[in-house]
Amino acid sequence: MKIGAALLIIYFFMFTRGFIPFVQAAAPKTEYTAINLRDPFEKQLPDEVRVVKPPEIPVVKEKVVPPAIIVEGLVAGGPVPQVIIGGKIFKAGDNVQEAFITAITKEGIEVVYKLEIFTYPAPSRAMVVKMEGEDDK
Repeated sequence: MKIGAALLIIYFFMFTRGFIPFVQAAAPKTEYTAINLRDPFEKQLPDEVRVVKPPEIPVVKEKVVPPAIIVEGLVAGGPVPQVIIGGKIFKAGDNVQEAFITAITKEGIEVVYKLEIFTYPAPSRAMVVKMEGEDDK
């Protein structure tokens, strides 16, 4: 019975002619005042800046003059290959006249000097090169 009375009161207030205009009159009028605010869909990140690369200047590579190394003798067949330069014995990995010895083979030695690779022939190979040059004359 109480539920029925409550529904009757709700029906009376909801669907009578005077209730709806009364509720509308009591609601506050709202006006849109956000006219000059930022656009929520606008990009927030800054525009990409184009970087202009300066023209590349060709690098003139300096001619590297190899050190004057004269191979006096070498032992290539053994556990540790060795070379004789200026009366001193060197092995692969040693420095001679600011050059780093990278390899010792029966053909000669290979050194790195100022990031350039140079080869120096073994004494026996140097003799063969000189003899071939003399036959051409």
